Amino acid sequence: MQKFLEIYKPSNNLVKPEQKFIDEAKKIVPKEIIDLWTKYGFGEYGNGIIKIVNPEEYMGILYEWLGKEDFTKIPLIVDAFGDIFYYRYLGNGVNDISVIDIHYGEIQVCAYSYQEFFGKYIINFKANDIYLRRQLYSEAINKCGKLAINEAYFFQPAIKTAGYEHINFVKKGDCKASQEFLFQLKLNEINLINKHNVNSSLMIINKVFQTENGLTPILGNVIKGMLTIGDKITIYRGDDQSFDGVIEKINVGKENINTIDVRDKVVIYLKNISDNQIKNINILNRSILVKK
Repeated sequence: MQKFLEIYKPSNNLVKPEQKFIDEAKKIVPKEIIDLWTKYGFGEYGNGIIKIVNPEEYMGILYEWLGKEDFTKIPLIVDAFGDIFYYRYLGNGVNDISVIDIHYGEIQVCAYSYQEFFGKYIINFKANDIYLRRQLYSEAINKCGKLAINEAYFFQPAIKTAGYEHINFVKKGDCKASQEFLFQLKLNEINLINKHNVNSSLMIINKVFQTENGLTPILGNVIKGMLTIGDKITIYRGDDQSFDGVIEKINVGKENINTIDVRDKVVIYLKNISDNQIKNINILNRSILVKK
């Protein structure tokens, strides 16, 4: 922990946990983490790029993301962009540290023990420049100001809709509200997949643009299968109405391509779509495109 504390210096306004909480946590969490809590406390570390959090305050949102309540999984750290790093006790003395990247809706293992996490992973500047968004954090402070203890930076629009990891999209606000909003986006995506449980390709629609020259551009995330120019598709709107079209062009960035598989930020150009069909699409409910 010493190297971690040298790099992520504790702030002066940390809050020590209550003894009742520590007595319960000792049943799951290793001594070194207990010592970190009791000697230093909960709050900002490393000038606010991470927060050592009171697990009781973040268990609710963690278990929402994980799909069930499980007290062998304990939230430890929330970074400046709201991602949740949590301890997992796997039994027989085995543990790891995993992270929920709330902006991409992904969960992955960071380190295969808490010792590796604090001793290698989080003190590796090359790695956490990426995962903690260190450069963007500095830009966000200059643009939005420092975070209050309950705040986080987020992207507006969200990355899983039409936003990007760029300072132009960064805002700040309540951390738990951001985590909950992004969870609801992820949950809606899962519900759409389950609702349209087909073997065909699926694309979540994030934005529909104005039709020009007979083509309707649609921005979205391909989440299953493959789409190809000439494919016949059906769009299911948020109000359960549907209509058909044909893919005329596919664009990723500035590149036109013939086929696309699972990927975010894809623009599909459809023909045979009328203005009347798209004018009332409810983007907040995120319509879905299905290959016929």
